Amino acid sequence: MTRQIATNRPPKITRLVDATHQRSLAISRAYWAKPTKS
Repeated sequence: MTRQIATNRPPKITRLVDATHQRSLAISRAYWAKPTKS
């Protein structure tokens, strides 16, 4: 999904977007992995 949008951009920007996307994914995954029962 993100890849198709990034195809129009230069590789450097695509890598930056990918890195940001991976980082947010890791953060959200770590957040949901926490046993938070509010």
